[in-house]
Amino acid sequence: CRHCRYHSCLSEFPSPVDRQVSDMDLDVLKKLLRELETFGTRELIFAGEGEPLLYPHFFEAVSAAKPAGMHLNVITNGTLLTEEVIGRLIDLRLDLLTVSLWASTEEEYERLYPGTRPDFFRKVLGALKRVTEVKAERKSRLPLLRLHRPVSRDNFRTVETAVDQARAGGCNQLTVAPIHSLKGDVSSYKLSAGEERDLFASLSRMKRSLRKHSIHENIDVALDLYR
Repeated sequence: CRHCRYHSCLSEFPSPVDRQVSDMDLDVLKKLLRELETFGTRELIFAGEGEPLLYPHFFEAVSAAKPAGMHLNVITNGTLLTEEVIGRLIDLRLDLLTVSLWASTEEEYERLYPGTRPDFFRKVLGALKRVTEVKAERKSRLPLLRLHRPVSRDNFRTVETAVDQARAGGCNQLTVAPIHSLKGDVSSYKLSAGEERDLFASLSRMKRSLRKHSIHENIDVALDLYR
């Protein structure tokens, strides 16, 4: 997406296709997990600065973290949530699966994820539904399913569509948050006073709707982040 540290044209970070950038060795990761356990770490988030499902040892990493008793959250863009991946995540008893989706339409998806295929938008929405269906088939409560909508000047006017996406996908949670600046310059990201009023009104309507449908939300936290 446009705001990924590795892939965005706005970023100064090295690209993951750079030969000098390599994946963490699995043994090093397992050692880190053991150390985190001794520190009493309670939550572990697999996010990366890109797509965690691309890590070649992803399932081994999740499997190694589970015995430590940590709450595991995987943040993904959803494009790699195949039937096999969904089944393995359920088998591993992942606690929380967070799917980050910026867009409300294929056109918006293509604009906010430049260079990717616009039909991936429908693929991600379909993956949400399939996670819910497979959980029901297997009578599994886990993983809880969260839809996350980063909000920027590019998509704040369509933020309310995330409620329908969450409901259609059977999500347990919906969270929103302002984007982070990649270069420390927030001027180009800042909403005008009028735009903020429009966004806050949208978020307030979203909170009422989500609570009505018993979907956990973080709207008050998001408003605090903007303030």
